Amino acid sequence: MKRLLALLGLPSQHPLRAPEPSDAVVDAVNAICGEAKASRTSPYETVKLNKLAAWAALKAAPEIVQVEAAVHAAQRNWGRGGVDRIVHFSREIQTALVSQLLRRNLPYTAEHLVYFFGIAVRQQYLSYGFPIDPLVGATERFCAGRPPEGRLKQAVRRLRRRTLWTWWGTNAAEKLRIRVDSLLEPASAQASFRLADDSFGERLASWIDGIGATEREAWVALFRHAVAAADRPRPSRKWLDGAAPIIDAVGRRDLAARLTEWLETTGPGDLLYQSENMLKGLIWASIDLDHVAMAGPLGRFAERCFKKIPGSGPASTKLGNACLVALAEMGDAQSAAAELVRLKTRVKYGTVRGRVENRLAAMAADAGVSVADLEETALPHFDLAEDGCSRTELGAATAVISLGDDGAVLSWRGADGKPRKTVPVAVKREHSADVKGLRQRVKDINDARATQILRLEATWLDDRDWPLDVWKERYLGHPVRRPLARTLIWRFDSPDGPAAAMPADNGFVTCAGADFVPHAQSRVRLWHPMDALPGEIMAWRRRIADAGITQPIRQAHREIYVLTDAERETGIYSNRFAAHILRQHQFRALCHAREWKYDFQGDWDSWNVPTRLVPQRDVTIEYHVEQVEDGEETEFGVALHVATDRVRFVRGDGEAITLTDIPPVVFSEAMRDVDLFVAVTSVANDPDWTDGGPDGRYGAYWRDHAFGELGETAKTRRDLVSAIAPKLAIADRLNVTDRYLEVRGNLGSYRIHLGSGNIQILPDNRYLCIVRSTKGLGSAPAIRLPFAGDSLLSIILSKAFLLAADDRITDPTILSQLDR
Repeated sequence: MKRLLALLGLPSQHPLRAPEPSDAVVDAVNAICGEAKASRTSPYETVKLNKLAAWAALKAAPEIVQVEAAVHAAQRNWGRGGVDRIVHFSREIQTALVSQLLRRNLPYTAEHLVYFFGIAVRQQYLSYGFPIDPLVGATERFCAGRPPEGRLKQAVRRLRRRTLWTWWGTNAAEKLRIRVDSLLEPASAQASFRLADDSFGERLASWIDGIGATEREAWVALFRHAVAAADRPRPSRKWLDGAAPIIDAVGRRDLAARLTEWLETTGPGDLLYQSENMLKGLIWASIDLDHVAMAGPLGRFAERCFKKIPGSGPASTKLGNACLVALAEMGDAQSAAAELVRLKTRVKYGTVRGRVENRLAAMAADAGVSVADLEETALPHFDLAEDGCSRTELGAATAVISLGDDGAVLSWRGADGKPRKTVPVAVKREHSADVKGLRQRVKDINDARATQILRLEATWLDDRDWPLDVWKERYLGHPVRRPLARTLIWRFDSPDGPAAAMPADNGFVTCAGADFVPHAQSRVRLWHPMDALPGEIMAWRRRIADAGITQPIRQAHREIYVLTDAERETGIYSNRFAAHILRQHQFRALCHAREWKYDFQGDWDSWNVPTRLVPQRDVTIEYHVEQVEDGEETEFGVALHVATDRVRFVRGDGEAITLTDIPPVVFSEAMRDVDLFVAVTSVANDPDWTDGGPDGRYGAYWRDHAFGELGETAKTRRDLVSAIAPKLAIADRLNVTDRYLEVRGNLGSYRIHLGSGNIQILPDNRYLCIVRSTKGLGSAPAIRLPFAGDSLLSIILSKAFLLAADDRITDPTILSQLDR
């Protein structure tokens, strides 16, 4: 055993024994442990030292008492026989005690540090147990830039050797090795710089070798300064001031170009500790670069950093947070805020979205405006002209970005002005970077457009309105919002009363086609059908259909939800959408897309309630769900399905609100979201669910929902199918009933449920499974719908065209069900 310990560089006997502690030290440590145990309300609670009066008293004690307390707590926890004499909770609090005392600037001697190192290197694992990082920090302060000597040097070397065979995570071990190397040879660490042995480090090393010596020296100085960012949560003023002359030496434009390239080509989850810290520092350095140029690359890289890697979480929280800090610190609030607004809708993690919201709130406070105003004014124009186009000359060709009702597209024109179907060969060869930039701009415009659509829908819950002149500037005067605003109905509240109108030509028009001139004192908000009578709603629907308009959100055709007698009776909750079985992964994704907060439930302490916050109205919407008992799980223990329960509305203090006190628009929008959750993620729409399909243990639920009464969304779909069916080539084969689209084929008759899209074969109502990916599935003709976003409608129409020509079906899976 002694030989093995010697080979590993470990002492063959227990390190220096701790001196006998004084009574004051023993009493102080016992007081902390006793108070922590008494304050704990459950066996699983982690007690914070800074909440304990005994800890505050120890911090006020003489420094030598604090040092002896650290030694005594270490002896009790890790000294010979110490583990057997204490309970786990005492060990936990004493570990925290040692860690915090080592972080304080106390007069530790070399002998104290040698004792602590002796304990540390004898641990089986370095990743937990004795706090290694605080010990290295205490040693760094003790050495003050000088190499350790004597027994302390030997102790540090033992720790260095120990990191070579540790089971600790790669990045943590690399971090420890770098710090220990700097301790042992501080002069050498200052003189040299080593890139990490990962793909990012190798690419940088290859590039550095190919540039001149003076330029290389400037870049290495920048890399060294960037690595100094280490584990700080944000750059200090001193660090930023030190970065400025180094950035000047490198060249701001060169750094912006290189950093943009590295952000676009680097996988944030593939970096070792040294590379991660260096890239983090370079991201912080972008605060002093061209904000308009850097905001987009930073935002896109942050999105990749926060993308989930199955089984391990975000790709790189450290680098993602660095991007958020850089965006928030940029002086150009418009460019940075635009990226933060986009990230808020793209990032899936609730904690990260909270950080983004906090950054936006801080930026809004600095600018003296509300967050909503900041988000609206931050949207860039993307160089789009008054006509919604941007033209770029590249050689003999012209690239045209056009933003219309369906989004932005990139097209090309030759020197003769005639359209080209593809990028001209010469342009692709000589201007590849510019072409790539134009394609990215199209993607950015469409991302911004999608974000604006979500924000428009949110105005109903947020009770958002604008003075007429502000609304005209931000909506009709903005090239990205203008195509959206011109397809929507707006309500104008003035001293003369409310009125609804749509933009038309250079003015406004009512549902009856009359010209409308808004009052100068009007306040404008997005019109909601809850505010209108049925006749006005139908008039708007006809006008939109006749004009061939596709609204970006369901507005004129929007489902409305009013209180039922059953909900008035229950008072503070609704069971309208209870007792459904939902696919949890799709449900969670849809929750986040609709601004609801929800985390996975599974085989751990994971119960939580999906919630939608409406802070402007002091309302939180809750939709209670829980994992299916004894249901299927993933390999990580995540439940595949959840069962639904009640919907509630609560105030900020948790008090339930009576449903009759909820504003009608808020109630309707909340119930519409919940209806959407059920309609999209219910297992009744998944015929392949082996545990609950037609013949599974939830077969009764599957049949009731797959072919049951229509919800409000499905009723709107039914009305739309009734209007579309007579215009189709197969109109004579279709019939719309209360719940179904009936189809007469050449070999049989069928009916498609307008809520789930499931099919039955008539007359015996036998189930027919046709999934979307099946080869031979027909397609509906191109029909311009009055609103976007109902993919199930196109699936239903595609199935109708397929079944109307059932004698031409060749897919064996379908044929086997048709008995052919």
